[in-house]
Amino acid sequence: MNHLQMVVIEVSFEITRWFILCIIGARLSRSLHNSLVTKVMNSPVYMYFSVTPLGKLLKHFTKDVDNCDRDFFGTMEWIIRSLVDCLFKIGFALVFSPYLGIMAMMNFVGMREIYNYTKEGNTEFRRIQSKQDTKMSTHSNETADGMTIIRAFSK
Repeated sequence: MNHLQMVVIEVSFEITRWFILCIIGARLSRSLHNSLVTKVMNSPVYMYFSVTPLGKLLKHFTKDVDNCDRDFFGTMEWIIRSLVDCLFKIGFALVFSPYLGIMAMMNFVGMREIYNYTKEGNTEFRRIQSKQDTKMSTHSNETADGMTIIRAFSK
């Protein structure tokens, strides 16, 4: 594989990535906008529209859709770029050193066995830890709630 072929492959990945992002982003924006419009239109008239001016309502709509568009495209671009970059680097490493693939598979199998061995203990540890956290937070919440009652009756 020569350098020109690799450039063509990378450019085709970039073009495909942008088409996919545009399609998914347009669907996401349309879905968010339709959901917002449906919820506003189905709300009681006197409760929502009499309190909220039209400009404020329009500002909320555009701000939510704009934030969704900006965050979605930036995040998806970073994820796809990182994934493609990793795949290209792994591909180059495998082309120049096929033994690396064998070592990576052995490492993957070994790590999977370690994960399966420690999974049950980790789950039990998290259960016990959450139980202790619940007891502690319940105790502190009851103490804080009781403080207001004690202050009320001490005066």
